[in-house]
Amino acid sequence: PLFMVAITLAQVGVFVAWSDYVRRGALGGPVSLAVNMVGDWPKCGDQRGQLWRYVGYQFVHADASHIIYNAIVQLTLGIPVELVYGSPRICGIYLVSVVVGALAVVFATPQYIIVGASGGVYSLFGVHLGNVLLNFEEYRAGLCNRWMRILALGLFVFGDLVQYYEAREAGGRASTSYAAHLGGFAAGFVFALIFLHEMVDHPMEHCIRRLAWVVAAASVAFLVGWNVVNDP
Repeated sequence: PLFMVAITLAQVGVFVAWSDYVRRGALGGPVSLAVNMVGDWPKCGDQRGQLWRYVGYQFVHADASHIIYNAIVQLTLGIPVELVYGSPRICGIYLVSVVVGALAVVFATPQYIIVGASGGVYSLFGVHLGNVLLNFEEYRAGLCNRWMRILALGLFVFGDLVQYYEAREAGGRASTSYAAHLGGFAAGFVFALIFLHEMVDHPMEHCIRRLAWVVAAASVAFLVGWNVVNDP
């Protein structure tokens, strides 16, 4: 699982190097990589053209607990699917989902400054759900059967929803980007349906794959178009 190990080491390495040697600013990484569509006051420049931010924000984390959580989750979820489907597929899905997570933030909460690998991490939840759907009949037996996998994913989603509503009830602005979570999860799920393969060929799965292509193309086109024409 070269990709999952490499991307995690890169993210942790940037955080450690920045925190231990640079120590500039409140974030564990350069703010120039964060998803931030509006520049600092008083200029408040339009930064949508700084395309590196849509990928680079995964290398900036808020604090040690942030990077530790993301690293543990993505290694736990990412290594098994990378062993099954190979590094190129999982690398592509992960990185595209990072970009889609950033675009989802620009659409839903453009006033936020977003850091962390949430788009990629939550894409892996979507990948696992897509894998279960593609191989629904094949995951009937064993401890890790289809319903146990769905239950485990559901518990993570439920926990995220509880945190979101607790933040809203507290009356403050959520410190976690749930738009990046949702965008990454949706991208991981849809692209898993497109690029992962089923253990046993079923005609219905070909229809699902075609539908996923349409959903992916329409969604990405909409998010990119919104980012281009809508002022942050």
